[in-house]
Amino acid sequence: MRTFCRFLILAGIGLGLTGVSANTVDEENIARSVSIRLTWTAPRDIGPESKAAAYDLRFSTDSITEERWYRAAQVSGEPFPEIKGVVQSCYVFGLVENTKYYFAIKSVDRAGNWSKISNVVSRTAQRYARGDINDNGIAYEAADAIMLTNFFIIGLRALGDKYLDDFVYDINADGTPLRLADLIYMIRIISGDAKPLP
Repeated sequence: MRTFCRFLILAGIGLGLTGVSANTVDEENIARSVSIRLTWTAPRDIGPESKAAAYDLRFSTDSITEERWYRAAQVSGEPFPEIKGVVQSCYVFGLVENTKYYFAIKSVDRAGNWSKISNVVSRTAQRYARGDINDNGIAYEAADAIMLTNFFIIGLRALGDKYLDDFVYDINADGTPLRLADLIYMIRIISGDAKPLP
């Protein structure tokens, strides 16, 4: 199984999403794969640049421990570490639907010193449909457009307690979710002026 990471650096709060691609990614394959989004806060390195040199992100269907670290599968394409405190996010694609995965990360400084294993988090891989904002199994309906409109008025609260995969909110498939262009494209789909993208 080939897994890779596509990541976002969250700049500020709310709508400040800046898309950064770790490598060239086939968008059509992303649309068909099951992914999980992981988020962490960048650690601090003691060196003059005040950031780690690299990450090693791993996953497994069994819990990950320090002793079993090298048995876990390594994800390629992790983001470069940012300065301490910056929230970083990564999508792990190519996962099997309805399978529980465990994730952990380590960082290394420029001298080659590795951190201990992070906390281990688990999540079940699920497939979400692009455009099904309210997660009721029906994509591109008026209720989805209303939720997306409310997002631009009141922010993330409009999306409820459960933030779905960014894939769901990227209506126009440009790689950047929750933009006005996504709402406009959704309205075009609902009115019959455009076709849903895979």
